[in-house]
Amino acid sequence: MTFHRPVFAQGLFGSANRVVANQWTNGSEMAVGNAQGIEWATSQLVRPQIISHGLVKLKDATLIGVNEWSYSVETWIPLSPTGATSITPAADERFLLNPVYNLREQYNTIALADGNDLTNPPATIGPVGSIWNGTAWPTTNLSAEVLMFIVYDRSGAIYPFFDRPNPLRCEPQEEGV
Repeated sequence: MTFHRPVFAQGLFGSANRVVANQWTNGSEMAVGNAQGIEWATSQLVRPQIISHGLVKLKDATLIGVNEWSYSVETWIPLSPTGATSITPAADERFLLNPVYNLREQYNTIALADGNDLTNPPATIGPVGSIWNGTAWPTTNLSAEVLMFIVYDRSGAIYPFFDRPNPLRCEPQEEGV
């Protein structure tokens, strides 16, 4: 197959003279020749905020601030609603991340957690997936599956997060108080 680049010796009908017609040809060649670079530049301008997302199981939590934890996670594949178990899930290492953050904990204080007043009545919160054991909120063997999103933070690094309320426990009140 051959390619022929037209060269206009005269203009077209109307106001497009030969100079304009030849510039159209040059412009189309430039666009075709640089299509890959133009596509990449466009994708950088309108790059989606969410890089990836998937289901994960929360494994452990580490206290990093006041009522704020970082979490370690692993990929979670739900059971089939039909009970089928013949397919072995593929290993997906995209979600073996540490740390992962709970977006709701970002603005927690000693007195306020996820919009809840922790002072009246007195209350405590634990990491997501923790179950009160009578004296404390355990930070290992958490029992929660969440939808995790991976985005870029302002430094350009990945920021994995989920958005889920923390378990809340109101402290017992004394009689007559």
